[in-house]
Formats: sequence, C-alpha cells, structure tokens
Amino acid sequence: MSLLQLDHIAMHYPLRRSVGRATGTVRALDDVSLSIAPGESVGLVGESGSGKSTLARIALKLQSPTEGTLRFRGEPVAERGTSLRAFRSAVQAVFQDPYASLNPRMRVGDTVAEPLRSLPRANRPHDIAAQVAAALAAVELPADAAQCYPHQFSGGQRQRIAIARALILQPALVVLDEPISALDVSIRAQILNLLAELRQRRGMAYLFIAHDLPAVAVISDRIAVMYCGQLIETGPAARVATAPLHPYTQMLFASVLDPHDAHAWERPLPIGEPASPVDPPSGCRFHPRCPHAIERCRVDAPALRDTTGGQIRCHLVP
Repeated sequence: MSLLQLDHIAMHYPLRRSVGRATGTVRALDDVSLSIAPGESVGLVGESGSGKSTLARIALKLQSPTEGTLRFRGEPVAERGTSLRAFRSAVQAVFQDPYASLNPRMRVGDTVAEPLRSLPRANRPHDIAAQVAAALAAVELPADAAQCYPHQFSGGQRQRIAIARALILQPALVVLDEPISALDVSIRAQILNLLAELRQRRGMAYLFIAHDLPAVAVISDRIAVMYCGQLIETGPAARVATAPLHPYTQMLFASVLDPHDAHAWERPLPIGEPASPVDPPSGCRFHPRCPHAIERCRVDAPALRDTTGGQIRCHLVP
C-alpha cells in the first residue's frame, strides 16, 4: 500500500485581469498521479512554473485540488476533523527559505516545540523540553540552542532547526520544498547528508523538490519529472539521471555541466521558452521545444503510460 497517493490531481486558477472578471484559466496541474511508498524518497524536478510547489501544497493538504483525490495510507484525506489532524501530524514540511520559515520573535526551543503544543492535550508528551533536546540532537545542534533566537544562527543552522521542527512529531513523510536552494554550496552537502542519515535511521519517506539535479539524483530512490503541469517521466533515480527517456528529461539533465566531460558544451539544450500554463500547446506540451517532434506530437496529446521501470509521456519512446 502506498503511504501517500495523489490520484488524477488537477489545479486550475481563474486568471483575472479586471475586478470580478475571469479572462482565462491557469492550468497549474493537469491529471497528475503520483504515489510515495513507506520509506521511499521521491525526487520531483522540472523548470520553474512546472507545478512542483503547487503539487507539494496539495500533498501537504494546504490547498484542495480542483479535481482528484489525496489519499494517505489508502484512505482519502478529510477536509476537517480527527482524520485531518492525524494526517497533519504524520506529514510535515521543510520549506525553502530558513530565514523566512522561522519566527524571529520565538526562541528556537519554542519553535521546535510548537507542533507538540498543537496536539490535543491528552496526546502531548509529558516532557516537551526533552523532546526538543532530542530533536535538536538529531540535527546535530546543542541542547542550549533552544534558548537562542533564529538570528543567532547561520543559514545552514536555521535549516537544521526547521528540520528539527519537522521531526518532532515523528512523521511518516516529510515534504522538502527546495530545502537547499537558499544555502551556500559548501553547506548543501552537509544538509543532504543529514537528510539521508535521518531517513535511514527513522524510516521516513521524502518528497524532495529541487532544481539541483545532482542532489535529487543522490537523495532519491525514484525521480518524477514535470513539465507545464504534467508528469512526463518517472523512474528509478539512477536510470532517469543517467539514461533518461523523454527528450525534455534528456535536455534537463544535459544542462548540468560535468567539468570532466570535454563534450559537455556540445549537448543539446532546450530551445525557446517553457510552455505557458495559461495557454498550453496542443498535443504534447513539449513539442514546440522538442528537436524530435513529428506531426503526431503537434495534434495528439500523449498519455502517461507504463514503461520499463517507470512511466513516460511521449509518442517517440517505445
């Protein structure tokens, strides 16, 4: 059984250019289905505007989709009540900016303990301070950090605090939305190693969203690639990163330059601008930028179908 299942998710926003009048629709997500197994790390990649963060908000139940169903451990997630509270305890988030995600007026200990205090009184642990100290130790911060304020820490330390806050409820799944993009390059590897170690030790699942493709390949078991609101390829991380099938995925990973590859500059890169979710192209949404597009790609929208070790949305891949 999947831990988290997103079934045929669509998210459409009315586009308003004047007061009270919708002049179009932003199709942020269209028929997206994705599952995460217990203990699995799924990487989600794609250009800015492809729908990754919108999918993350739906996975966290921070917003409800226009269409589709969110299931947790096989059951639809309710809009309110005990079921929703249990879901929020089991699914936590770490956001992109550690400077914005922490309240500057709260001590670190209060910030980390805040999820515990949101639980019903009968379910709160007796010794919150001990729980906070354990969470800080898990992210390699000293116990006396609980008495300090966020401004007294570096960006990498602040992100460790945000991770500790996510861990305090012993979640089954953590949604990591660009958790390393705001950090110095020298700090990113430390945070990635920490996340990998925590997952191994606690058996958590991750939905890891990032633009850093090498980082996604390292920390993920499986990679899902998005383009203009649709999933276009999924598969084992090692295969997708080294032998991608979809032309867009090939170009996406080819854009990561390898200093040891003398022919890196000769790789084909995407041409043109990404498709607009306001007016997506007919047929395959990638066809205006695809060097291999044929007439069928322009008129016939490919379905996401099963292939060896994953899924693909492309007429050209057998």
